Amino acid sequence: MSMATFNLLTWTELMFTFASRLLQIFKRPPRRHSPPTSSTRDPPPDRVPRPSTPPTPQVLEPVVRYTGPDHLTLLPTEIVLEIASFACAASQSSYRALLLVSRRLNLLIKFDCLHFVPVRLQCNSHIENFRLLLGLYPDLVPRVRHLWINTPPRMTATNAGLNWEDGPSSPAVRVARLCTNIVTLSCSTPVLHYVNFGSSPNVTIPRSLSSERDWGSVQDSTFKHTKLRELTLLNNFFNWSFFYHDDLGAVTSTVSHLFTQLTHLTLLEPIGQDFPVKKFTSLQYFSSEIYPPSATSNTLDTWVAVTNSRVHVLLAPLPEDARITLTIHHTKVNRKEEIEMSNGARFCMVRVGKPTHFQWWADRARGGDGVWS
Repeated sequence: MSMATFNLLTWTELMFTFASRLLQIFKRPPRRHSPPTSSTRDPPPDRVPRPSTPPTPQVLEPVVRYTGPDHLTLLPTEIVLEIASFACAASQSSYRALLLVSRRLNLLIKFDCLHFVPVRLQCNSHIENFRLLLGLYPDLVPRVRHLWINTPPRMTATNAGLNWEDGPSSPAVRVARLCTNIVTLSCSTPVLHYVNFGSSPNVTIPRSLSSERDWGSVQDSTFKHTKLRELTLLNNFFNWSFFYHDDLGAVTSTVSHLFTQLTHLTLLEPIGQDFPVKKFTSLQYFSSEIYPPSATSNTLDTWVAVTNSRVHVLLAPLPEDARITLTIHHTKVNRKEEIEMSNGARFCMVRVGKPTHFQWWADRARGGDGVWS
């Protein structure tokens, strides 16, 4: 064997020996099947791998249910009533929410705060529920001071004109007659009329009501709403003759008593020629609507000036310091402003824009100026 052949074999053996050693050192471990991931299927509950080191549990303070008294009841009674009176004067929903806070707070404000609440009844079901509530708690009746009953009267057309279908037994009339200590009232003309007239022989039933059904169900004709000072007529339909006793415009003592004690009057309609302004001897605040200008009118200001002059003539018997506000719902003019008009010593405020009669009424119930602000 030559020397070259020996060297070649030796080199070949070394290469195989080195290669096998490298394979042993860098040999990959056998491939094992990993457990299925969450994208395939979940492992059985008893085979879920647990971490070797459990996480440190988060320390939470124990939750202790508060069973002590309400924070409001910790205050003196005078302060609680003062806070509750402001809340109840905002809306009847605030009054109801306070009644549900606790039993003690319910007993505290149910009677002492109701006279701050502007009670608003929008439908017959609300009126009937309120009447049932007053029946369950009779002591609440004399504490109702501000009442808004917005139920349009049902009418039928006859040859003689409009006939009122809602008689004195309607829920609105029953509630209004029951609450004799109200100071501010908002209702329709039929409700107001049925509240003040009865079937007693001492009171003559007006001709317009002589044919009304259920008229005899009203037995007490004594005028009891002696504290009523502010009236808002929602539906009058330009029918002031509804209150007259005869064709000469005479009224009964009951109606006269009502008209002479009013200090604030709001009409949700323009003032008519038959408005009995001279019968409102104590009136200091008056408000009514005016029609928007027609297409032939030049400007809104011109129309307001003409209407204002006519209103001043109709309201001339009122005291010169009486505050008069007219509202006009002008949809063609995108503005909301106040126009001051004067006619001699008397000033008149005209509000242009969408009227907010209930908000103004509620503001008056809280002691604000309302529509006369």
